[in-house]
Amino acid sequence: MGYVLLPGESDAPAGMYAALRNSNRLQDILLEEMRPGRTGNQVLASTLARMRSEGLNGTMYTHPIGAHGHGAGPLIGLWDRQEGVVGRGDVPIRPNTWFSTELQVTTPVPEWADSRCGWRRRRRYIWTPPVIAAGYYHGRSAFTW
Repeated sequence: MGYVLLPGESDAPAGMYAALRNSNRLQDILLEEMRPGRTGNQVLASTLARMRSEGLNGTMYTHPIGAHGHGAGPLIGLWDRQEGVVGRGDVPIRPNTWFSTELQVTTPVPEWADSRCGWRRRRRYIWTPPVIAAGYYHGRSAFTW
């Protein structure tokens, strides 16, 4: 997502920062829900439930990364299958797996008459033992000028 400042602006509207925070929040929820042994469909259901309970409106698609692109392992949603993915969504998460998360959160932007901004995100992260935690490969997204 990018934003081009309008003449006279020195910063993005506050609503854009809210959209970024909402998108970051969905990433946090996803990473908190991903644990080895849980299936992609279990992670999807719990992540979407928490997202909705916090008043966020979004969708998610997360897949393992391999040497040939989309790697072996569980899918966590597809853009057109937010209720779960038969087969690949039933596969459990394993430690030492790279994942790419492609999610989006739609947020109304008050400065644009509450027009909805869909903030799409794509980030890569890896699960590493002995502490099961995820680390962002390229860091967290933020506004930069």
